[in-house]
Amino acid sequence: MPLEWYSKCIQGCPDLVFEASEEVYIKLLCFLAEKWDRGFDATSLKHFPILKYVSWNKNIEACSINKAALCGRNGVLCSQDKHIDWLINWNGTLNFASDLFFMPGTTQMALKRYCKSQYLKTWLHDRARVEEITIYEFIRQLLRNMKESKDRNLIIGFTHFLYHSLQKKFISEADFPLCASMPVIDSCGNVHIYRKGLLVPSSISNWAKLLSKTQ
Repeated sequence: MPLEWYSKCIQGCPDLVFEASEEVYIKLLCFLAEKWDRGFDATSLKHFPILKYVSWNKNIEACSINKAALCGRNGVLCSQDKHIDWLINWNGTLNFASDLFFMPGTTQMALKRYCKSQYLKTWLHDRARVEEITIYEFIRQLLRNMKESKDRNLIIGFTHFLYHSLQKKFISEADFPLCASMPVIDSCGNVHIYRKGLLVPSSISNWAKLLSKTQ
């Protein structure tokens, strides 16, 4: 059967991406992957929105292979199962400050269970720039973007994210030096990107000033 026929058939079922089970959806992606370099990449299917991701409004949307590859949608998968929903939810809470778009959690889990999982991940990486990241790489991406935006609300939200991630043991204190480069907000509300010296709670700092005056 000509590949263009398959292309028109798939595009003729626009609800297939969202209404098919995750297992069927993953098999569809694998079917495309196996035939992509055999001619699918030359059909109109490359412009069809088939890659699912969690959007800015936390809804599940889709973009095309071509758009993901050329426009840099920054699609990502989470390397550890227990972090998938956690990072998707916090990515939305932090207003997508990471500039990353996660595949839906159920899609990621179906991909991990699939017998050709690694093959499909490689294809997604090579053809659609979909990366697999750890929670620490997510943190580093947020840190880079915070230094550019200097958004106070983002810095506060990021601090909450680190605290709760530590409480859940998703990150360890041994890896907490990542925060050494974290922007801080002073008592006047100013954002400081670069700093020297040891950080202490403001209450301790005020006591130190008082004691130094009485000595």
